[in-house]
Amino acid sequence: MYAKWLAFSGFRVEEAAAAEDAIEKARRLRPDLITTEIQLEGADKGLQAVRRAQEVRGDQGIPIIAVTEWEMGECVEKARRAGCDLVLVKPCLPETLLAEISGS
Repeated sequence: MYAKWLAFSGFRVEEAAAAEDAIEKARRLRPDLITTEIQLEGADKGLQAVRRAQEVRGDQGIPIIAVTEWEMGECVEKARRAGCDLVLVKPCLPETLLAEISGS
């Protein structure tokens, strides 16, 4: 849903079905922004993917936004420590994600 909304809003969107595919695409494409779900194949896999995305973004400062079902403060803090610049908790309207990306 979020990918379709962002594409409709004029963004070029690449999707990945699994964490490994996402990291490979991020290395190859060097995106302006990475959005992710933390609960990829379980919570630990999602956090590991974010940590690996840190390697991809390096000094380029690529923002990482997580849109997740995690709602407990401790889980959100874990996501931030893993490297997420912003954590949005579902239910999250696509408009909210777009506003955060656009800086509104």
